[in-house]
Amino acid sequence: MADWLRPFTAGYHFARVSRETGYEVGNVEGIKDGGSITRNVNTASYESGSFSYVGTLDLGNDLVRPYLDATFEDGTRESVPLGTFVVSLPSSDVSGAYSEGKADMYGRLYEVASARFTEPLRIAKGSNAVDVARMILEDAGLEVIADDSDYTLSQDWAVGLGSSSEDNDTMLGAVNELLGLAGFSSAKTDEYGMVLLRRYYSPSERKPSYVFEEGRNARFLRQVTNERDLSDVANVVLAVYSNQDSTIIGTARDDDPDSPTSTVSLGWERSAKYRYNDLVSQEEADAKARELLANQRSVIRKVTIQHVYAPSLRAGDIAGFEYPSAGISGAFTVRTQSVTLGGAAKTKTELKRTERW
Repeated sequence: MADWLRPFTAGYHFARVSRETGYEVGNVEGIKDGGSITRNVNTASYESGSFSYVGTLDLGNDLVRPYLDATFEDGTRESVPLGTFVVSLPSSDVSGAYSEGKADMYGRLYEVASARFTEPLRIAKGSNAVDVARMILEDAGLEVIADDSDYTLSQDWAVGLGSSSEDNDTMLGAVNELLGLAGFSSAKTDEYGMVLLRRYYSPSERKPSYVFEEGRNARFLRQVTNERDLSDVANVVLAVYSNQDSTIIGTARDDDPDSPTSTVSLGWERSAKYRYNDLVSQEEADAKARELLANQRSVIRKVTIQHVYAPSLRAGDIAGFEYPSAGISGAFTVRTQSVTLGGAAKTKTELKRTERW
């Protein structure tokens, strides 16, 4: 087992993956160094990327899986997958017999992010929300790993054509709305393209997947960006519950003059709206709005770092960051990662956490 805290030299290869079987069927030739992969928990399809190539690239409907091939000082070697992607070829330059082009890569969730239901999908009251989400994904040809859930729908539910909500018009939109109702995080993918449906736990309940520590063997560059952001903090929150027959809107306001983002302090309303395809009482909707507003009373702390690639850390995970000489310490959620497919896979990572006042 490789020790990823030790120095290594890096190479890369791209495996070709059969869409039908999921097996790797060979390597993709002609790929140039210098591509990149981006992971972002705030985008529906979670991950994307690009690479350049020489010659022709004919993958049919197969997928690609980039690998980082690491060789350590003690001779240990390990190859780790960086993701599994759908490939699009938007352009190429040709000069006689020579050609080169750029390919865009999209994570497997891209396939359902823009796919719409061709006919209404109606789901009966009492159906298990996570099981339905799994069914939608598997019917679209994706493999799924899901946590157990006993949450069932409190009413009949519809997605696609005939739905009362525009948020679940796409297959992925419907999946993520169902997951939200069940207390799950939005769907994301692992390195092999498997869709992960995981129960949501607050950052304080989760252990770090990786810890960055200042010192002789630090795996991050000393220069970091440290930000505190209040720009997205709402002082009015609407919790909108609706079905085909009715809509209930819960409301909560922050009018506290001691709050730096209240309607009084700012002098204007900055609202946030959350939609739920379910039906509750007015009291329950107002309680949900108050809960969401309370969660707003905080500052977003962002720390952006550059580091050597860490295979155990992906967007959405928890990272420990101990940089005492800069006054930064504690656990953060990984919001974004940008991985360079060259050198030692230098990675730019944005760490984020909520700090309440």
